[in-house]
Amino acid sequence: MRYYPICLDVKDKKCVIVGGGEVAARKIVFLLNCEANITVISPQIKEEINAFVQEKKIELIDRKYQEKDLNNAFLVIVATDDQELNKQISHEARNKGILVNMVDSAEDSTVILPAVLSRGSLSIAVSTEGKSPALAKKIRDDLREIFGKEYIGFVELLGNLRQIVKTTFDQPKRHIIWNKLLTSELLELLKKGRTDLVDVVLNRYGINRRKD
Repeated sequence: MRYYPICLDVKDKKCVIVGGGEVAARKIVFLLNCEANITVISPQIKEEINAFVQEKKIELIDRKYQEKDLNNAFLVIVATDDQELNKQISHEARNKGILVNMVDSAEDSTVILPAVLSRGSLSIAVSTEGKSPALAKKIRDDLREIFGKEYIGFVELLGNLRQIVKTTFDQPKRHIIWNKLLTSELLELLKKGRTDLVDVVLNRYGINRRKD
């Protein structure tokens, strides 16, 4: 394994995307979900990207790339159809110590972007180290059937229970309680929309969310 899996906090950080096509549009959507500060550099952009500009969700520099565009950037994603330009941008970003992803070229990137399945706070990333993005995407899509939207509420519930479990049970008992919760019918109840029965299950394990 060559790459160390890591999650980056890009909230409010300057992320530069060079390119205005479909790939750039997909990267924008993902970064917007992460609350990044996005700047797109391209003389031509797809209508989807233009919509983000009009909504003031991203900044557009309507011209060809210049090296100064990398100033203060945390992450650069290179997604033009000019391979020579892509390599130039990647080289300049690396010289400045900026994280860079060059689409379709792991060799020219300091970070590679995995295929990601998101369910609220749950993120499942699949990577082949750039060898087969198509396979990574297929595995990601297969996982959609296993990890449905009920996991959004399940993760939030578990997060809300952390402090309660910590203050209610001693260390040896916590491990037992978490195993019981994770293998209980809670997930199935959320899948069926039966949130009214969640506290019944929690009370069974000595957990009371209600404030007296």
